[in-house]
Amino acid sequence: MKKLFTLSMVILITLSAFTQAPQKMSYQCVIRNTGGNLVANQSVGIKISILQGTPTGTVVYSETYSPNPQTNANGLLTVEIGGGFPSVGTFAAINWASGPYFLKTETDPTGGTSYTIFGTSQLLSVPYALNASLASGLASNTVASANIVNESIVAADIQDRQRNIVFPANALNYDKAATILTQTGSGITWESNYASAAYLIIPKPRDWDETSTVTLKLYFMALTNSGGVVVFFIRPRSFNSGETFSDATGISPVSNVTIPVSSQYKVYEQSFTIPSTRFGTKSMWVISIQREGTGETYADNLNLMSIEIIYTAVQ
Repeated sequence: MKKLFTLSMVILITLSAFTQAPQKMSYQCVIRNTGGNLVANQSVGIKISILQGTPTGTVVYSETYSPNPQTNANGLLTVEIGGGFPSVGTFAAINWASGPYFLKTETDPTGGTSYTIFGTSQLLSVPYALNASLASGLASNTVASANIVNESIVAADIQDRQRNIVFPANALNYDKAATILTQTGSGITWESNYASAAYLIIPKPRDWDETSTVTLKLYFMALTNSGGVVVFFIRPRSFNSGETFSDATGISPVSNVTIPVSSQYKVYEQSFTIPSTRFGTKSMWVISIQREGTGETYADNLNLMSIEIIYTAVQ
């Protein structure tokens, strides 16, 4: 029987302390079969493309890898985008200021080129650090992020100790029996329901200063032309390996998002401020995400696309 596979993706993009930014991005994904089992210690064929404008837009860059990368014992696959064999364009020639850009992955778990796993996620603020560094010659240890509304780089976006990590919504964990949550190629389609949640579970960033607040941002798309107020809420907590964790007090967004009528397929952002005390010195972060917070009136489906964590690094 032919096996089907699923893909969980985590994109980690950092800027090294050089006068010119390195023309590579680190990409990681976890591959599981339909039984939820990891595809471990296996050579995997993968093709990565960067599309401009829309999830089906023009391919400005595409590459494959030889030899094939291999998953580790935990099913984790790691490649450097920009370090493969280009078939379209060059990575260095991408004009990050002319976004938005989308990352498309095509994967063959058997190691060939018969790709059976497909995923497309929008590249948000982090990749634009490449553009900012090339344009302004950033000093050591500087990370830049783009203004998501118009992809412009401004001085206020550059902070010496700010770090950004962006997770595609497909990387979230949730109960697959919860029918209000449906995984798609561009994220998670999410019905309004207070009871069901998805979970972001990650190791604590090693360079977090452990004293400053953490900002979490949700990027989502309206799927209908209905109008109303959208209110996600989160329950952040932390634990060490081997510990159990209980429920956590909810945190409301910094402000609610009002979606006007006739806004189908428009993208919105909702931010949360997480006190450092919610994470402390524990090694793992767990953030549950739910809909239908106090005051929500938008009853139709949304598509959660990406989650961004912004934190302050140690000096």
